[in-house]
Amino acid sequence: MSWINSVAAAKAAFPHLDWRDVDAKDGGEVAFAICGGNKETGDVTIFLAMGNGAMAPLHRHRERGGWPFRETITCFAGVMFGTNPHDESFVLKAGQSVDLIDDMPHQPYVRTDGFALVVYRQPAGHDLVEV
Repeated sequence: MSWINSVAAAKAAFPHLDWRDVDAKDGGEVAFAICGGNKETGDVTIFLAMGNGAMAPLHRHRERGGWPFRETITCFAGVMFGTNPHDESFVLKAGQSVDLIDDMPHQPYVRTDGFALVVYRQPAGHDLVEV
């Protein structure tokens, strides 16, 4: 079991990052820190901590010419669901990565008693999908 097992623990483990708390509509806990980016291209790299049933909005990723993926997600601690829109049973666990290569919408989440700390990169940004 990782000692980073909550949003608060993730923020404490990386105190040099500029963490921003998100008011999660689903009651979960969410905080993120932008690690790098380019506003012109939409390229962004973000640390994301999610806990207690938090769910990201349904979204899809834009394509950036010459890049082999639209988003890559690497899990550092915990477990995240909903990261692979082509395989609903896929579970992203600590030490694993997933590359999304098309614009299929997805909606990452953690279970009510769960937590995940991930870093993701979107070379061209994303768009929200209306439900």
